[in-house]
Amino acid sequence: MDKRFNNLFNLTEDEAIAILDTPQAQLKEGDSRYIAASHLINFSTERSIQSLMQAVEAKDDTSLDNRIVRRKSVESLGKLQAAQALPVIRGCLPEADPLMVENAVWAIGEIGTTDAAILDEVAHQLDRDGQNYRVVIHTLAKLNHQSAMDKIRSFVEAEDEPVASAAISAVCRFADDYA
Repeated sequence: MDKRFNNLFNLTEDEAIAILDTPQAQLKEGDSRYIAASHLINFSTERSIQSLMQAVEAKDDTSLDNRIVRRKSVESLGKLQAAQALPVIRGCLPEADPLMVENAVWAIGEIGTTDAAILDEVAHQLDRDGQNYRVVIHTLAKLNHQSAMDKIRSFVEAEDEPVASAAISAVCRFADDYA
């Protein structure tokens, strides 16, 4: 991966964690919890992962700023392939925010799991209105969750062409039939 922009914000790990752990209302001018969550992708340490997980779990603040920071933290955990964060990320799947659910599904795909219960929860997103079905289908295919094939098959003729294409690809992959 191209790493030219990894230190764009000139933050140390300690500085990024301190900013991410500071409540939005107490931040100094110019500090951004979103940037801190983004920047922690450069530090695959337990401290960074714990800070990102705490940010994801900060559900009591329903402000737009916090929702965006939570989504970015889930994304960063996925990029770090932080397997220890799977329970926290899994906890985002039932949320009403479709962008958070999308990020959680994507992160689970990046981290990887064979836990059927988690994969069934991912597959359940295909039953929910307003989800990004393409990301869900790609993740289920990537993680080879073949028991979701019937749900995925129902999207083969979807009007949304990228969703239909993802479904066709997943069904072909699961059936090992590329005809």
